[in-house]
Amino acid sequence: MNLKLNKKFPFLVPYGALQTAKVIFSITLLIIFGCMNKYYNGLDVIETMLWCFSIFSIVSLIGHIFNGQQNLSETSDVICYIPFALLDFAIGIFASIVYTLGIVLFLKSLSHAYKDSTKLFISCIFGTINCLILVIIYSYYSYQLYKKSPNQTIYGIRSMIVEGDDIKHINLPNIESISVSFNPTTKPTSDRVFTNTTS
Repeated sequence: MNLKLNKKFPFLVPYGALQTAKVIFSITLLIIFGCMNKYYNGLDVIETMLWCFSIFSIVSLIGHIFNGQQNLSETSDVICYIPFALLDFAIGIFASIVYTLGIVLFLKSLSHAYKDSTKLFISCIFGTINCLILVIIYSYYSYQLYKKSPNQTIYGIRSMIVEGDDIKHINLPNIESISVSFNPTTKPTSDRVFTNTTS
C-alpha cells in the first residue's frame, strides 16, 4: 500500500473544508442531543442516524488525509483505491433527506419543549439550525461531485479523486472490453496450419 499523509486536506477549499465541516457540525449536533434529556416526535431515530453519518464522516476525512482515495497500488498496471467520492455522494444524498426530516421534527418539538423547560427549547432551536447547516453541506458536496463527474453521471463519480481543492479522475478499465476479452465463446486464433494426410 502506498499511503501518503496530506495534512493540508482538511483546510483546502472547497472540498477539504466541506469534509471538515461535516465532522464539526455532526459532533456539534451530537452534543446538542446529549444536552437533551427528553426526545419528541421520533428524534431518537435522527440521533441514531447521526451516529452513523458522524462515524462515516470521520472515516472519510481520515481516509482523505492519508490519500486513501488515490491509487494505493505500488505497481503501474494494478489499480487499488477506495471510491470515497461515490460513497460520499450516496451518503450525502441520504443524509440530506434524514437531516431535512430532523428539521421538521425539531420544529414540531418546539412547542412541547417550551412547555417542559427552557433548556429543551434552546436545544431544539440549535438542533434545527444545526440540521439545516448539515443539509446545506451534504447536499452541496454531493451536487459538486455530480457536477464534476464525467458527462455528469452518477456512475462516473466512481472514478473521481477528491484532493481538497481540486478533483481529478482515475483511469479505470473498461468493463465491456474486459468482458469481451474474456468471453468464453471467443475462438482462439493460431498461426499453425494443420494438414490432414492419408496413407
